Amino acid sequence: MKVFITGGTGFIGQYLARRMAKAGHALLCLARKTSDIRDLEKLGAHIIIGDVNDQESLRKGMRSSDWVINLANVYSMWEPDRHTFRRVNVEGTGNVMQCALETGVSKVVHVSTIGIYGKPSELPFKEDTPVGPLRFSDYNQTKYEGELIAWRLYRENKLPLVVIYPAMVLGYGDTKASGELIRRLITRRMPATVFPQTILTFVHVKDVAEIILRAAEMPDNLGEKYIAGNIRLSMAEFTALISDVAKVPLPRLRLPDSLAMLDARILTWLADMIKRPPFLGMSTDAIRLMREGFSADGSKAERELGIAYTPIRKAIEDECAWFKLLADERAARLAGLSLERDAEAVRTNASHGTWSGNERRQDSRGKVDLPCDVEGVSNGQKTSAKARVADISRQGMFIESDVPLKEGTEVNTHIIAIQFGETFWVMGKVLRSAPQGMAIRFTQNVAGEIDGILNSGRK
Repeated sequence: MKVFITGGTGFIGQYLARRMAKAGHALLCLARKTSDIRDLEKLGAHIIIGDVNDQESLRKGMRSSDWVINLANVYSMWEPDRHTFRRVNVEGTGNVMQCALETGVSKVVHVSTIGIYGKPSELPFKEDTPVGPLRFSDYNQTKYEGELIAWRLYRENKLPLVVIYPAMVLGYGDTKASGELIRRLITRRMPATVFPQTILTFVHVKDVAEIILRAAEMPDNLGEKYIAGNIRLSMAEFTALISDVAKVPLPRLRLPDSLAMLDARILTWLADMIKRPPFLGMSTDAIRLMREGFSADGSKAERELGIAYTPIRKAIEDECAWFKLLADERAARLAGLSLERDAEAVRTNASHGTWSGNERRQDSRGKVDLPCDVEGVSNGQKTSAKARVADISRQGMFIESDVPLKEGTEVNTHIIAIQFGETFWVMGKVLRSAPQGMAIRFTQNVAGEIDGILNSGRK
């Protein structure tokens, strides 16, 4: 079959595209001009440049397709412009469904989320459980509204619709809230645990891709719903599993529920003011979801689609292997090297943390404007200065200061980069000093915060 996929460059989308190609389907993938399409091109996918709010690009991809799989969405617990959720998750979904009707495709698989159910009276909830009265994030609310458009077109205009509801998706390449939680725990940057009794439902990303594929291939299942995920763990069980896999201790502190919500409100207010993600990802939407949880029963996909869920320990092992790979790459870059690798080879060997490729020199710099405090010892005397970081790389930085320190001074610098979600310390040595400031060379490995700053500057 010819399959038109929106969201093919996303977390689930990349796994689905590989699975679809392996199953022998021809791929047409919608992608924005700024998207990284290299993996899709390696699969032989035909790329349609556009987005879900560009109806002509949608029609162009659908006219020659048999099926449409809609994965495009804004999956986030905070956005600087909240209308982004509605523009993509509601208006964009409506555009995909309307264009699918106009072009006459034989099946549309829309990927929703179990978050649209909110917290219904029946737990664990199933596909036919009435949704609860509230959804606990802008993401879930707008996904719900977009899905309502799809079901209305199914009832009134015979849209050939099937809907998939993934639980909390884990696996290699997870950059979303769940992945950030795991990363902070294994790097010991999570100061406390929260909501230990909350029940969450998990699924490996490979299982989600398999469920989507089988739902598309199954005949006579229009109008069906499939929850993807059937492994329910409390937050305490989930974090204990991460601790066991990564061999790191959990935070000793447990943040009281009321204080977690208060902190989230304050940090979200600050994030809205400075237009940067909340510190530690503690948005009100993220904390509400962690407080309420979601307990879902995805056994229908096992019975009707014949899938077997992957143990969540394997998903966590894959994520830990991925974070280790990123850390190894970061260390190589700090040494002036970059490791080029084949993405598919890394995913295939995710549990082993291996990759193949050649090394090359790379020096990435970024203009920034970040306040900092510089401490150092010069001629036996402790000295300090208030300053601003103006230019930074993985090897060093230039700091603007009215009181630059002398060349050769060993310094410890506290960089206050709250708009990037972090504050952090680096150690270095003043290489040269001038009236306008000083150039500092880092003298120890620098954590990933600098990569985050550089990556943000390239967006």
